[in-house]
Amino acid sequence: MLKRLSKVDYIDVNTLTSASQLQIGDAKEIELQTNALAMVRDAEIWTGNEGNFNKFPIFHRPTTWPALYEPLVVRTNNVKGKIEVGKVDVLGVANSSLIQIGSNNKMKSETRLKHIRHLTIPPDKNVKKSTNQDER
Repeated sequence: MLKRLSKVDYIDVNTLTSASQLQIGDAKEIELQTNALAMVRDAEIWTGNEGNFNKFPIFHRPTTWPALYEPLVVRTNNVKGKIEVGKVDVLGVANSSLIQIGSNNKMKSETRLKHIRHLTIPPDKNVKKSTNQDER
């Protein structure tokens, strides 16, 4: 792995959440992973078996890694083995993402989410939608 000096003059990260990382400098191995299960209910019901990832196939299917299709523009100037960055502005980093300035030997990232909504009261189908008078 290359060892370099990493220098950042200014970095502004607004939000960094959910197994995400800001790495300035070299790293031998980074592995980020997020498993999330969100259950929304309109009644206070607890069955006791919520949160079991094994019940949902999304959490144990083999991971497929997407191909990168958009062009990547890189400007490189290797002077005396250092990386210099003037300014970095990041709005948000979430769900097993990484911002890194430096060398990296191995990186793996994975996020799996499952949102479940249990509604015990069906929506009222008899409620009429308001109409615009111009449409009459």
